Amino acid sequence: MLAILIGEHEEEQAVGVLSCFKACLVENCLPLLTSDQLPHYLQAILRVFGRWVQPQRKGDRGRHPKPRLEPPEGLQYATVNKKRYKGRVVAVTTKIVYGNEKEIQSRLQASTPGTKINTSLVERMNLTLRHLVSRLWRRGLTFSKKRTYLEWHIHLVIAYYHLVRPHGSLRCQLPEPIPTRGN
Repeated sequence: MLAILIGEHEEEQAVGVLSCFKACLVENCLPLLTSDQLPHYLQAILRVFGRWVQPQRKGDRGRHPKPRLEPPEGLQYATVNKKRYKGRVVAVTTKIVYGNEKEIQSRLQASTPGTKINTSLVERMNLTLRHLVSRLWRRGLTFSKKRTYLEWHIHLVIAYYHLVRPHGSLRCQLPEPIPTRGN
């Protein structure tokens, strides 16, 4: 987990998360980004990863056009759109916002999680956090009086989850058992 930000779903929080995320990346690294259809991410991605471009004037007269943010070459961003009917997901579609489908599919096939554009890893971690941190339960009786207490609690749970808690999916049987303590 590279970045955590506790707050509302607003553009400033999205910029904060992406800035923390970019600080963890190697210089000039452009990751494959996927998200849900929250509209704040598009502008936040441009603000963090974009570059300012001065467009050419279309003639000799008139004002010069204003500089604008454009995505850099190689930026890849796709969204997962869920269509709901009576509270249930009935269709899931994907949309490529930046980049092209061929490049995104080649990057997905090179990665471990799978070959589809999805947000399942983030959603799984959100569910795990909601399960482990009672302050995040919906309709729960526990709450945090101060945001810093909630942040400390979440950081403690993440450290426990990643560094202490044994995970069954990480265990694999060795082809030849390694003897320990003489056995």
